[in-house]
Amino acid sequence: MSPKLSKIVLLAFALSLCASSPALPWGAEGHKLITVKAAQVLPPEIRSLFENRLQDLRRLSVEPDELWKDPKQWEAHPEWKNRSNWHFLDIDHFHFRYPFKEFPRTRAGADSFYARADSLYAGRGNAGYLPWTIADFYRAIVDAWKRGDIEAVIQNSGHLSHFAGDASMPLHATRNYDGLYSGNVKYKVRWGDPGYPDRSVHERFELALVDMNLVRYGEAIRIADADRRQLTDILSGAFDFIVESYFHLDKITATDKTIMERLNVLTEDKKPFDARRDDYYKALDEQVGQLAVDRLRAGAVYLGNLWYSAWVEAGKPALAKK
Repeated sequence: MSPKLSKIVLLAFALSLCASSPALPWGAEGHKLITVKAAQVLPPEIRSLFENRLQDLRRLSVEPDELWKDPKQWEAHPEWKNRSNWHFLDIDHFHFRYPFKEFPRTRAGADSFYARADSLYAGRGNAGYLPWTIADFYRAIVDAWKRGDIEAVIQNSGHLSHFAGDASMPLHATRNYDGLYSGNVKYKVRWGDPGYPDRSVHERFELALVDMNLVRYGEAIRIADADRRQLTDILSGAFDFIVESYFHLDKITATDKTIMERLNVLTEDKKPFDARRDDYYKALDEQVGQLAVDRLRAGAVYLGNLWYSAWVEAGKPALAKK
């Protein structure tokens, strides 16, 4: 990226009134569903290992959120402290345009760009590190396979499942993660409160909608052997997958807003929404439920292929016979 282009982009971003913040992930059940379906992508040689360890993998798939959010975990796991930026890439953060070819594709390039943005926006220039996080955990799995450390394979595979799932979620790819830039309603509801799943378009789509329809969505996700393929350039592929997710962003935010307008609940007061909550989620399911299924499936296939490719890159080591 030329210095002139960098300056233009940074100055354009300075006009933004709000900075990007960490987006929330698929709900816990969504992450677990992606993990279970990903195992079905694997070839027979290693599928049994992953299917036999699904309980551990499902637990590990939600652990990354617990590790960075809970200060009690930081003494034992200092590498996770304040690592919310591992979970997203706000690829439109600097007003790059789709398909975002100008966004720095190297960690050093991103670090330099973010540092300059921080100096202009009081420490608010970080757009996230999700692609590099995916590449790092992938590499850890390859190394674990090579040294025959199956427990490390499972540990890193479980954690990678979380980040692959994050990458499949359109609202993890944008500074408009909660819909404030598009005029969507965000209620003043705290984490853990009963109404939290309704807080913003982010939670309404990925948490409430998915949890309400989890069984049906899960049954709709079909995995075939044809889905399996070896991935090569992991970092570039992670960027491509995130851009693919971003492509679906406008449909989600526009649908949420349109339904609320039709139900006459597009207001900061949550009471009208609560009265029409069932109607809202029925309409949301009808209009973007298939999109949710498609993105969950995409996350599962992507994750399964990351697992598979790590094993192939390690030389397809045989599992020890019991």
